[in-house]
Amino acid sequence: MHPGILSKDMSMPFFSVVIPAYNAESFIVEALDSVGSQDWPDFEIVVVDDGSRDRTSQRIIEWAKAHPDIRLRLCHQENKGIGGARNAGILSAAGTFVAFLDADDRWDKQKLSTIKRFLVEHPDVDFVCHDERLIEGGTFTRVNTYGPYKTFEDLLFHGDCISTSATVVRRNKLLEGGLFSENLAYNGVEDYELWLRLSKICRIEYL
Repeated sequence: MHPGILSKDMSMPFFSVVIPAYNAESFIVEALDSVGSQDWPDFEIVVVDDGSRDRTSQRIIEWAKAHPDIRLRLCHQENKGIGGARNAGILSAAGTFVAFLDADDRWDKQKLSTIKRFLVEHPDVDFVCHDERLIEGGTFTRVNTYGPYKTFEDLLFHGDCISTSATVVRRNKLLEGGLFSENLAYNGVEDYELWLRLSKICRIEYL
């Protein structure tokens, strides 16, 4: 992995936004724009280019140059799959909390400020998740609801019910829990498997 810091601000942020990216040149800018427009400024962005064969990294570098006030770290690695890419981002992150965003998803501009207020009001919470709006072909279709699932039993008996792009986790709990599986046989369920482990050591709350 070859990390490159594309901004000069080295202070510790409250949030590290971890974005795994693989052949994402056609949509990574929209994801970055949705982070850059947040109304809570205390964050860094950590993008992991997981062995892309297109212009993903070039699009990220161009975006960073156009937004010099935003802290962005770009990491490159050989392709390891989604679990390995997220883990590289977590290990490179400096924030107290990791906010996950997939490269083909977007956030509302109040996302981080809403989570920040909740965490200040509930300082013993380690893991926050929330609903998502599903957009298909540019058209809103429905709200995906992921809770409230707060315990190991909830997750075990109700299945994969928390979306990674709707999840914020305390970084030290991710390290304690052992991070995402990098076994490629787990691709697609690597998040669910980690949530099960984290449910045993985290207080989970749902917005």
